[in-house]
Amino acid sequence: MKTRFLVFLLSCFLLSACLSSKIELPPTPTSPPPIPVITKTANPYSLQAIMIPEQIALRDEIFLPLNLYGYLLYRRFSPDQMTWTLTQGNHLKANVENGILSITEMDGQWHGNDELQVKVCESPEICVEQKIPYSRRNEDLSTYTRVTYVGNSGFMIETGGKKVLIDAFFGEFGNYSLPEYELDTLLNAKPPFDNIDLVLASHDHSDHFSAERVSQFLENSPSTIFISTSQAVSQIRGFNNRIQALDPRDNIPVETEVNGIQIKAMYLSHG
Repeated sequence: MKTRFLVFLLSCFLLSACLSSKIELPPTPTSPPPIPVITKTANPYSLQAIMIPEQIALRDEIFLPLNLYGYLLYRRFSPDQMTWTLTQGNHLKANVENGILSITEMDGQWHGNDELQVKVCESPEICVEQKIPYSRRNEDLSTYTRVTYVGNSGFMIETGGKKVLIDAFFGEFGNYSLPEYELDTLLNAKPPFDNIDLVLASHDHSDHFSAERVSQFLENSPSTIFISTSQAVSQIRGFNNRIQALDPRDNIPVETEVNGIQIKAMYLSHG
C-alpha cells in the first residue's frame, strides 16, 4: 500500500513539474517580419557586349577589320544609328565607322601587346564598353598552321607558306549572308584572302558553292587554282587550265597536286 502511494505521489509530482514548467517558460520575444527590400535591376534585354577574342598578327601581317556590331546582344538599331567612341592604344591607331574597326596606323617595328577600347551607345543612358586586346608576334607565318573561319562551312587554311580556301564562296541562302565588308574583302582577294594557292568546293550546293563568286575571285587572283566536282567546274567558264574536276567514286579516291599542294579527294554520299 505504501509503495503504491509513493508511486502515485511521484507520478503526481512529475506531472505537476511538467505542467508548471510549461506555464513558467518566459515568453518568446517576437519582432515584426522584415520589410522586403526591392532593388532596381538592369533590363536583361538591354544592350550588352560579348567579349572580343585577342586579335593576333604575325610578322609582316596586317590586323584585319573587326565587325564590332557583331559582338553586341539585344541591339535595337543598325550600326550607323549608334554612337561609337574609340580610345586609342599605345602602339595602334585605329578608327571605327558604322561598327567596323580598322587599324589605320602602326609602328612597323612594334611587337607585343596593346589594347583598344570602344564605347557604343544607343542613347546617352544605354551604352556598353568593349576592350579589344591586340598582339603582334615577331614570328614568320610559315612556322604556323592557321585556320580562319570565313562563314557557313567556309574556312581558310594556312600552312607551310600555302593558303587554301574551302567552301568559302557560297551563295546567299535563307537569311544567311556574309557582312558586306567581308564579302568585298573575299571576292576582291584582299588580305588575308590574297595570294591564295588553291580554292576547293566540296560540292555544288549553293550553301557551299557559287559559280559567280568563284569566277569573280579567280579574276582577282590570277595564280589561284580551283578544284571541285564536275558539276561545279562545268558552271565556270574562261579559266582554262586554272580549273580542274575531281570525281572520286565509292572506295576509289582521286589524287592530284597543284601549286605544290597534294590533294586527295574521297567520295561521300550527300543528300
